[in-house]
Amino acid sequence: MPKESAQAAGVQEQARAAVAWLWRMMHGTYGSLFVSRFATGEIEDKGPDRGKDKGVLAARQVWEASMRNFSPDTVKTAFRQAVQVHSEFPPTLPQFVALCHANKPRQTYRPAAGAAIEMGQPLRSAYAAKAREINACYDAKGYSRATQTQPDDSVGGLDLLKQAIAQAVACTGGDEAIELMRLDRLLAPTCKTRMIIKNEG
Repeated sequence: MPKESAQAAGVQEQARAAVAWLWRMMHGTYGSLFVSRFATGEIEDKGPDRGKDKGVLAARQVWEASMRNFSPDTVKTAFRQAVQVHSEFPPTLPQFVALCHANKPRQTYRPAAGAAIEMGQPLRSAYAAKAREINACYDAKGYSRATQTQPDDSVGGLDLLKQAIAQAVACTGGDEAIELMRLDRLLAPTCKTRMIIKNEG
C-alpha cells in the first residue's frame, strides 16, 4: 500500500474511533435528543449496518469526515466544552466543529529547510568589490597618517576605528561593506561637527 494511502486510511480510522467515542458520550449526556435528530425511520436492510437507521448512518459518516482534521485529544476537549456551553441541547455539527477549531493546538510558523533567501552571486560580488574599494581608501588614509610628521586633526582616529569595527564584523561572518556604510552614516554628524569647529577656530 502506498504511503499516502496508508496515511489516509490511518486518519480515517482515527476519525472513526473519535466519532464512535464522541457519539457514545453525546448519547450518554443528552440521551435520545442527540441521535433522534438524525433518524429518518428508514432502515438499512443489508450489509454490516443492517437494521440501523439510514439517517443516523449518513450523519455519522458526515461527522467522521469533519473530525479528520482534529486529533482525538482535540475532540475530547471540545466535547467537555460542549457539555458546558450546550447544557440543555446537544450541539449541531457546525457548533461542535467550531469548538474543535477553538481547541486545536496552534502551530508556529517554521520556514522549510533551505527556504531562506540567499544573496545572489552578482550582488555578493558587488558588495565584495565595494568592501575592497572602501578598505583601500581607509588603508591609504592610514598610511598617510603614519607617514605624517605632525598629527592632522582633520583626519583623526575615527577612520581607523571604523575600519577596525568593520574588519571585526567581517571576521564574525558579517558584511564588512555594509558595516562601513552604516558607520559612515552613524558618525557623519560627528565628523561634520568637528570640521565646523576646526573651521571656526
